Amino acid sequence: MPRFSNAVLTCLKRGMLPRVPACYFTPEDVEKVMGETGLDKSSVTQWAEFLRWRVKSGLIGDLDAFLRSSNGDQKVT
Repeated sequence: MPRFSNAVLTCLKRGMLPRVPACYFTPEDVEKVMGETGLDKSSVTQWAEFLRWRVKSGLIGDLDAFLRSSNGDQKVT
């Protein structure tokens, strides 16, 4: 998946934060993110899928801290 700009990543994270721990966007969330970022639906849903995979794989230890961060270059460990 391509790396998103900080502004796009911040929007994605902000939209996902209320959806923790399940980490699934609602259809309304997807529409809002698409409107704010210009991303298409598949990019938004793929980002969420990849986020869930990274959480399950242990690549994101503190999901809440990751979603609250605004630095798109933050290392995922």
